[in-house]
Amino acid sequence: MKKLLALCLALLSLVSAAASAEVLADGWQDAGLEALQQAQQDIANRISELRAASAPAADRVELSGSGTSILTDVAIDFSPARVIIECEGETSVAFTGGDYDYTFSASSYEQAFFDQTGAFDLLIESTGPWAVTVEPIADGGALPMEGAGPFVSDFFELPAPMIVTITSDVEGMDALLTNLIVALCHQYENIESWQQESLTNELLSGGDTFSADVILQPVDGRTQYCLSVKCEPGVAWSITPKG
Repeated sequence: MKKLLALCLALLSLVSAAASAEVLADGWQDAGLEALQQAQQDIANRISELRAASAPAADRVELSGSGTSILTDVAIDFSPARVIIECEGETSVAFTGGDYDYTFSASSYEQAFFDQTGAFDLLIESTGPWAVTVEPIADGGALPMEGAGPFVSDFFELPAPMIVTITSDVEGMDALLTNLIVALCHQYENIESWQQESLTNELLSGGDTFSADVILQPVDGRTQYCLSVKCEPGVAWSITPKG
């Protein structure tokens, strides 16, 4: 009950008093657990939408080329970020010159979480055309989510622990095997560094399906959460709150 009241108070700060009164007068005191959990998720998603709408437009870094290349002094002044690689053929992109080197690999498409800022040298090994985009992770994410292939969500609200069902179907992938790694990304409680907390790490092959219930656990003092899905392109997946 205290968590529900806290959510209602958060909503009060975002809408007019009249609109808030209408929300609170909608018989929630007599609602069952499933209805309250759905209301909690709806409120969290709406808060995320409002934050996204009020956020200023963010810059992004877009690079493209063909074959093996070295790009120097690529400035990335936002964090955390989503790295997107689109390519034809096996491609490796190494970000060097930061606190540590970070290498992303792709055969056609990749999305990955990245939490460094600064000026980087990009060492790109490829046999064909490629494009690299680095963009800020923004507000506006919402559950449920579904898609195919690698993915990094925008930030979503996580006011309380939540059970979600993760499913996957590898029928659409071209590769023989894939690791399905779903991670909850957030800052540590006491330091500003980011953590990718693994929720699943499954090895799947053609014809396999996967389903598991996991818990998304908020961290004291942190309000920004996103989900990272690592898998081969074409792997279908979904992440759905369990009612």
